[in-house]
Amino acid sequence: MPTNIELKAHCSSLAAAHAVCTSLGGSLIRSQLQTDTYFAVPQGRLKLRQHGSSAYLIYYNRADQPSEREASFDLFPIGGDSARLADLFSSLFGARTTVVKNRDTYEWEGCLINLDSVRGIGEFLEIEVPVEKVQSQERAFQLAARLKREFGITPADVVPWSYADIAIMYAAALRHQARISQLESPGQVFIIDGPSASGKTTLVHSLSRRSELGLHLVPRYSTRPRRDNAATESEYIFVSPEEFRALASGGGFIEYRDFQFGMSYGLPWLETIEAMARKENVIGIANWGNIRHIKAVCPAAITILVDAPLDTLRRRLMDRGFNSPEQIQERLDNAAVARFYKPYYDHVIQNDDGMLDATESEMSRIIASYLPRSHSA
Repeated sequence: MPTNIELKAHCSSLAAAHAVCTSLGGSLIRSQLQTDTYFAVPQGRLKLRQHGSSAYLIYYNRADQPSEREASFDLFPIGGDSARLADLFSSLFGARTTVVKNRDTYEWEGCLINLDSVRGIGEFLEIEVPVEKVQSQERAFQLAARLKREFGITPADVVPWSYADIAIMYAAALRHQARISQLESPGQVFIIDGPSASGKTTLVHSLSRRSELGLHLVPRYSTRPRRDNAATESEYIFVSPEEFRALASGGGFIEYRDFQFGMSYGLPWLETIEAMARKENVIGIANWGNIRHIKAVCPAAITILVDAPLDTLRRRLMDRGFNSPEQIQERLDNAAVARFYKPYYDHVIQNDDGMLDATESEMSRIIASYLPRSHSA
């Protein structure tokens, strides 16, 4: 199958993105209103794209990574009645969702730059670099990186998911928010985030044991192997990759992330709302890099970033002893871009070596400030 190097990002101004395309010398090659119907296939993604009198069946497979990533795809022009084909595939596989967008596509140096206004979701910029057209994968990554710089795309702008995934998560969030709005005196939600080895897990466990805060720790779903540390394993509900994918596909997570080395983590809606319905205050740990999405789907949540210097994180990761050098580097690469995410959090706390008690006290003070006096007194 043909291969692209792709990148999707939030776009704060489509008008500004059009101006960048023009300044680069890009050519506007088409403007389309596209309707994509996604089908529930067991692997990859399959969608029927309709625009005007044309229709295409598109299959593609790629990792949900928040960076430039490789995507293999195939595209089949459809003649005849595409609506009947949509009905047939829906009956065979089930339809996941339908996404409608206005797309303007520019061509530059063999690359496609898609400026998308997606109904009910927002505005995005998507880069597609066909490897065959630019003659090598190395060149494709170089061009994608060049465009990333030209458009000023930061790590916090990058989106790992397909439009179908986002649409499903947004629709699920609306249902869950409607349910929360009907609860009598629901608990508050606190979401703690931070790069790996920042100390967030240790802090969350300590805070959840403070009776004066009345915090219920919501476990995350994970596909990673179990470890021997029973104290931290209680933080997880372990599931198979297939079970995790089914939950994600159904909008079961506030947020989730698939990591490079095959492990996935997700913060569930169900357990969160059940605790809120019991009038418990909820504390949960988020996946690094998803803060913009969290703010979109759970705007009432109070978000706290726990950070630490990069050298400190490196030493802590090496001292753990259970991560491979490649996994350690992946975590450090993620941590190195923390500055781009900080503006999206309600609170940012530094947890350097020797500061754990002080950090916990500061987090406790912050959390207590959002609680009724009966909890925090």
